Amino acid sequence: MHAGNLTAKYQFEDGWLHGAYVGGWLHAQSETQGVIASDWHYQVRIPSLAQLTGFVGYARGKFDIRADIDNMTNRHGYVMSNTFQPQAPLSAY
Repeated sequence: MHAGNLTAKYQFEDGWLHGAYVGGWLHAQSETQGVIASDWHYQVRIPSLAQLTGFVGYARGKFDIRADIDNMTNRHGYVMSNTFQPQAPLSAY
């Protein structure tokens, strides 16, 4: 299996958006073998995937408020690891 992550964040330093920030996280991985009931003998294949999470927020001193949107592409499939469990749908927190 091959996997990679890319994270980016931009924070506004000037003007009326001073303290606001935007960013995202991209995870991509190739096909991998999954597990059912902790038993590797089943050789379940989890297909390759790419998943995107985005966020916006505002920071001022010790105060920081942030909103995240997970699984922005609403990808259906399995969690990004070797555990065989369904991926949560598009969600915000």
